[in-house]
Amino acid sequence: MVCLTQGHIRINNMNYDYNTRMAPYTEGINLFVEWCSKIPSATPIEFGSVGCPGLSDIDIGIVFEEGFDHGDLNLHLKSFPKKTRELMNGGTLMFFPESILKNILLIDDINIKFLTNKIDIRRITNEEKNLIDLVQIMEWLPERMANTYLEFKKSNPNNKRLVGLFYSSCYSLEKIQSIVGYNEQVDRFIKSVSTLRKEWFSMEKSKMHDLLNNVSLTYFKVCDSAINMIISTLSNHFKIAGLGVRYNICRNINFIGVQEGIGFYEGEDKLFLKVPEIFLCTYLKYSQYSSCLGSIIAKRIKVNNFDVMVSDDMNNILDKRIEILSSLFEFVRKLNCGSGLYKFGWYLNE
Repeated sequence: MVCLTQGHIRINNMNYDYNTRMAPYTEGINLFVEWCSKIPSATPIEFGSVGCPGLSDIDIGIVFEEGFDHGDLNLHLKSFPKKTRELMNGGTLMFFPESILKNILLIDDINIKFLTNKIDIRRITNEEKNLIDLVQIMEWLPERMANTYLEFKKSNPNNKRLVGLFYSSCYSLEKIQSIVGYNEQVDRFIKSVSTLRKEWFSMEKSKMHDLLNNVSLTYFKVCDSAINMIISTLSNHFKIAGLGVRYNICRNINFIGVQEGIGFYEGEDKLFLKVPEIFLCTYLKYSQYSSCLGSIIAKRIKVNNFDVMVSDDMNNILDKRIEILSSLFEFVRKLNCGSGLYKFGWYLNE
């Protein structure tokens, strides 16, 4: 596990009133909408909303009508508004064809705000949602943990990014609690992160420093507990025979399947995160799909004596997800922008 020391986090607290902090977001979104209006057949969208102005990032994208001409898109991207880019805080402008966006709830339970034209999103059943919640936990929580670890390892961690990583991890932690029941340690962590965000600009500097340190020191223990809590539920849908999976999910992050527990180690200029092997089952399923994305994932997975059996209902969901993700991968890759993919974007240039 990661051991953090008190004093590792530094606070630079600034007190601005809400309206002052919200003004740049309003301007940034307006600039984005104006910029997007010059792209034929394009609809600008925002994912979620600004919950904590001054601390939140904005997540935005563009939806294209079928058959649009993307010939000048790369040229137009060069004039993307600087203020909007700053508010994205390193995030990616996402691209979608309308047909894929309509099925986005099969990938993530995201709230989409249409900034101009509205597009109908296909609703999913409660049964589908329950299965997708499990897949989201499997795919998001280890990834958040790995990126949080890498942020901690920096000589000067970005506090804003850390709080964002904690907050996004809470989505998975809340899902786990909703599935398996209340856990005091997990619930206390979620409430602490909520307090960090809500009072970031009003809490006394010393108190904020203590709270952020406490959240940082408990983060990995909480994630470890939550992962152990959900394994029995995952076992209802995934049966594993054998052991030995290693997945190089991106350039500097590797997942190593183990029988139980989680942990980190470093080597080969990469980070290795040990997770229960059941958390790698969805990637094994994706690697068997006949598509460019499936082939890339397959090349990055090393399997020894390992096999996985998937329940029929979960298998159906995973088939739909990898079909959607593969189609989206092909769509964005053809744009030739080098970025813009909602998931697995780091594979675009392979």
